[in-house]
Amino acid sequence: MSLFSWVHQERYQKLFACLPDPSGMRFVGGVVRNTLLGIDWDDVDFATIYRPEEIVFFFQSHGYKVIPTGIDHGTVTLLCDGQSYEITTLRRDVETDGRHAVVAYTSRWEDDAQRRDFTMNALYVDHHGHLYDDVGGQRDINNRVIRFIGDPKQRVAEDYLRIVRFFRFWALYGYHPDEDSLAQCVALKHNLSLLSSERITKEMIKMLGANNPWLAVSCLYDYGFDALLWGHAGQKPHISVLQTTENLWGPAPLWVRFAFLTGTMPRRLTLSNEQKNHLNMLWNPLFCHQETVGSSQSRHELWLAALNSVYQYGVHGTKERLWMTALMYVGVLQNRAEPAKDLTTGLCVCKAIMNALDGTDFPEFSLSGRDVMAFGMSGPDIGRVLSQTKAWWIRCEMRPSHEECLNYGKMLVDASVSTGAGPVQAG
Repeated sequence: MSLFSWVHQERYQKLFACLPDPSGMRFVGGVVRNTLLGIDWDDVDFATIYRPEEIVFFFQSHGYKVIPTGIDHGTVTLLCDGQSYEITTLRRDVETDGRHAVVAYTSRWEDDAQRRDFTMNALYVDHHGHLYDDVGGQRDINNRVIRFIGDPKQRVAEDYLRIVRFFRFWALYGYHPDEDSLAQCVALKHNLSLLSSERITKEMIKMLGANNPWLAVSCLYDYGFDALLWGHAGQKPHISVLQTTENLWGPAPLWVRFAFLTGTMPRRLTLSNEQKNHLNMLWNPLFCHQETVGSSQSRHELWLAALNSVYQYGVHGTKERLWMTALMYVGVLQNRAEPAKDLTTGLCVCKAIMNALDGTDFPEFSLSGRDVMAFGMSGPDIGRVLSQTKAWWIRCEMRPSHEECLNYGKMLVDASVSTGAGPVQAG
């Protein structure tokens, strides 16, 4: 069976049938690259000899909806059976400034291939499943080499975002980079300042989402890219900590990697308020004594801290905070003069608590503001009694009943009245 036998699926063949000549459109980019790599793909893109207005006419004539999403660059989006496909007219670059390109349409597939970034992205497959490779892309995929097409300096100068994309593709698909390509990325790295933070942010998120990005990330730090990409110096020693922990646990969550590598808010990136809040949550220590995580006493304290966290950040957020605790524990051990005899002790504690969270039924805290008001409290005192009672309830591993919580809250109120002070924390 052909490697590209999927091209014969009805959903694709009926698209080719809309064209005067089916050979005038080919699959391109990620769908071809990932097929050769043996991994799944998310999007299906096409390249075509037909101009955008012709593509719109051909498909609309067959009842399809076509959206001019990137019409100035020759791209339209076809909607079909709940799927979307980008179709782009063959192009060649006329003028570039490192951020934007002026293009002209062409009918030559070779011209279109030569203007693309990496050899593995300039592969085409027609409606019969035949592969077209004019730049050695299949060879580089087989060897997992990330290589710019043609002159690396020229490719980078056409769009400086390709520097970041180079490392991102290395993290996702490569074993090693082409040396000339890497050299030009390093030589021209100062031009990253010309790029918008939004474009860099998207690439960094994709790169750190790779299964094993650490060779590429280490190289970024070795060549001083971290300050250009984060807006401040990164945490280089943390790379080895992540590698050590992930070798035991598998890939860390994306935002755990972000938080641990940056250590503070990356000024160079554009992050949503939700993403910033998530990072701030991860930088807020779940447990402040990482070096003692492996002890029996610390295990109980960490479990209680995790329970408190669940009611503030949910199970998912708490598990990510446990990841951060584990990473800090590994970092402490690596900084010791003598290697720890049993690195896995504290990691096993954190992992056991993660697993326990998945199997725990978390009841709702039953005491309400109305209950506290009935004790004669008002204003901010209500919140203080509630929070202190809830903290006690969690320390008791959520076992106290509603009545017991009422009694505890009443005890706090009585203590505050007798002393003339605000609610006090009972033991």
